[in-house]
Amino acid sequence: MNEITNPRIEKMNAQIDKTRAKIAELQAKLREQERQKKNLEDMEIVARFRSEQIGSIDALNLAKTDADLDATINTEIKKEDFNTYEAH
Repeated sequence: MNEITNPRIEKMNAQIDKTRAKIAELQAKLREQERQKKNLEDMEIVARFRSEQIGSIDALNLAKTDADLDATINTEIKKEDFNTYEAH
């Protein structure tokens, strides 16, 4: 079927595609920055353990709190990703 399309619609579709690509790029950049931040936080925690000789019970409690926080953050990010693509 040979469709005749409005050039303004084609232009708008191209802009939409460009915006979607930019959003995907920025989401990937955000995930990478969050990964880097997490690595820095982990290194800081390890350094603190070594310098303060935190006991193993305290270390486990800190790790659990950190894991709970990560799970909450990751859930929120996934909700944002879902909401971003849900509108399409």
